Amino acid sequence: QATSLEADVVGPLFQLPPLPRACPPRSRAMPSKRAAFCLHVRVDNKPGVVRRQAWDELGDNVLGDFAGRIANQVVPVDEVAQGIAAAIVENLPVALAEKGIQASAELAFQQSSLIAILVEVRAADFQRMAEHGVVSRPTAQLIQCFEFLPALVRRPLLASVLRSVAEGLIPEVPREVRSDLARRGGVEARVDAVPMEAAADALFEALAALRQEELERRRQQAFQKAARDLTGKEEPTLSEVTRALARRADADLKTAAKLVRELLTPLECDEPRPRRVVKNA
Repeated sequence: QATSLEADVVGPLFQLPPLPRACPPRSRAMPSKRAAFCLHVRVDNKPGVVRRQAWDELGDNVLGDFAGRIANQVVPVDEVAQGIAAAIVENLPVALAEKGIQASAELAFQQSSLIAILVEVRAADFQRMAEHGVVSRPTAQLIQCFEFLPALVRRPLLASVLRSVAEGLIPEVPREVRSDLARRGGVEARVDAVPMEAAADALFEALAALRQEELERRRQQAFQKAARDLTGKEEPTLSEVTRALARRADADLKTAAKLVRELLTPLECDEPRPRRVVKNA
């Protein structure tokens, strides 16, 4: 049966199968010294997410489509991103716990469709991790032997192991989060993870890309509005816009030609009459 550990141990304990006598069967949860990484999520299909929610409420029918279109006009992208961030913060620690990894997830930053979540590994059950193929069984058994070392040596070793666990999650977690978002809510997102030492630079780059995309989106919206105003149609086609531009150009040419003719036509005016000078007697 698992025994209680010192004050530097966090997380639950798990009963382990018998090991060689040199390493008694005890599960070791370990302290974390910033064994963390930053998870970046970019939501790409906000209209699709809102429409999916409308379908879930009203069904995939005309009413659901209509409600989705109305909701997309009034629900900002920030609100959708906040809901997605809350789901990740809630579900990610649960998914990692199933593999024997105790981790926290905290929303660190959110702007428009960009989400940054701090993930920190706090403890690990290496026997359970071995069962899920996260680490090998010999590695799990070796790490459990650390508890026989003096605390001055043990703690840095265990912290280093947890940092290695966090680093090992960096390529794996983005794939799982992306798959989970698509399966649960139909969310299309770009997801990546970076170590803490590179988190600031990666966030600045993501913000720069976000601003560029926002500018491009606003230009696109301005063009679409101009096309609607030009054609009088809600969703004009390229050929309709081209014909409307041709008609506008023809009308502008005619107006310009009329102005030129008026400028070149001499004005007819009466010659000024000489003014009578009245002499004083």
